[in-house]
Amino acid sequence: MIDQKQIQKQNITDFKQISLNSNVEIFKDLFKVFKDLNDSVVLDINKDRLKLYCMNYQHILYCEGIIKKEYFNTFIFKNESIKFIVDPKTFYNSIKDFKKVDINLNFDENKIYLKFNNGFNSQIDLLNKDDQIHNIIDFDLNTLDHLTTKIKICSKTFKDSLKILSKNNNKISFELNNFDKNFILKSKTNNNTQQKNFNFDEIQILKDYENKSKYDYEFLKHTVKVLFDDEFILNFGYEYPLLIEQNLKDIKINFVISPIIEND
Repeated sequence: MIDQKQIQKQNITDFKQISLNSNVEIFKDLFKVFKDLNDSVVLDINKDRLKLYCMNYQHILYCEGIIKKEYFNTFIFKNESIKFIVDPKTFYNSIKDFKKVDINLNFDENKIYLKFNNGFNSQIDLLNKDDQIHNIIDFDLNTLDHLTTKIKICSKTFKDSLKILSKNNNKISFELNNFDKNFILKSKTNNNTQQKNFNFDEIQILKDYENKSKYDYEFLKHTVKVLFDDEFILNFGYEYPLLIEQNLKDIKINFVISPIIEND
């Protein structure tokens, strides 16, 4: 949970020591992922990276996006860490029409100042108020380091399979059979079972422990629709959260989705 009092303690000296400059396309890619997930996200900066994160209102879907320091043209940050709360859709709409330009970000206690190298300037209000926090939680992905099944898969193949299976049932099972190393997505009703068996040319199994877990398509679809058309990695364990990792050239995106746990 974000400590609002800690945010309010930041003074003008902190803000003057922050200046970030990068190509606008990196920020467009990052905020495009978040703009429809929540109307409040945390912009978290430290000496090594810029990070966005949010959790949906049901606390079932968590998302974080990271841009490392080396992908900025300029990264001036002389604080330990600082957090702001922003509206991702407002930020995205402020930059979406700019192409092939660099953008510089500066801050004060109320606003983000955007300066483009083509002469345009813009300002975005920060949402550093108690009624705007919406219980934003920074999920520690290290708690998922025990997940025993890891599969690399093509984004389009995964999206298409989920869409077909969801027409049968919104509850999608992820299964890895340790005997034949077969990865399966399955949706099941009382009268019908549909499944997608992935060929070895469609996936790469990185950790092959036998596992089975079930997730809600309503939250899976929010995830897959913003994934880029590249490979990504699925991590899951028996009745444990699903971790989806996508590493792009400039950005790392992680999603965590809570499992469906049913009594037999």
